[in-house]
Order: sequence, then structure tokens, then C-alpha cells
Amino acid sequence: MPSEFHAQAWFGLHTGREPIAGQPADGPQQSALVGADTTMGYVLAVVMALNTVIAAFYYLNVARAMWFDPAPDGDVTPVRVPAGLVAAIVISGAVTIILGFFPGLVTDISDFAPSLASLGN
Repeated sequence: MPSEFHAQAWFGLHTGREPIAGQPADGPQQSALVGADTTMGYVLAVVMALNTVIAAFYYLNVARAMWFDPAPDGDVTPVRVPAGLVAAIVISGAVTIILGFFPGLVTDISDFAPSLASLGN
């Protein structure tokens, strides 16, 4: 019988999660899938592990191409990046890393939902 963890794992396979942001969810999901002791749980855990390997191969190749391969046309002129874009990248990167290390900052919001919902009454 499918469980919530099976559904989360299946959804995670099809969303193309970014490796850093999706990483905190992988451990508990795989533990729950294996802990369910069902065939579907084991199959999904193996598929998740294979998906992680494929994603790592893809993203590491992108990083290699960006940082280690020479420019295809030989143009090494520095690109001017607007300050607003730099700020957006820094802020979104910091939020991604902070929430990656402290996912409870977002997931614990659901603890306050009942009390917030009662404020409207």
C-alpha cells in the first residue's frame, strides 16, 4: 500500500530537484522507504539513489564545463554583471544554503498554522 513517503519520493523523482536544496529530504525519505519494508519502498529507494548518481554526474559535468574547459571561441573578456543581479544571486544562494542546513525554519511553519487560522475567526 503506498504511503506518504512513497508519494514524496515519487514526486521528488519527477521534479528535478537541485542537488543542494533537495539534499536534506533525501536521507529521511530513503530511510522511510526502506523502513516501510515493502517492495515498492525498496524499488523507490533504489530509483532515488540512481537518480542522485545521474544528477551528480550531470551537475558535476556542468561545473567542469563552466570552470575548467576553455572558452569555445577563445573570448576571455570579463563579463560585466549588474549589481542587482549579483545581489539577487547572493541572496538566493544564502537562503538556499541556510534552509539546506536548517530546513526546520520552513517546515516548522506548519506548527503555527492552526493558531494563525484561528486569528481570522
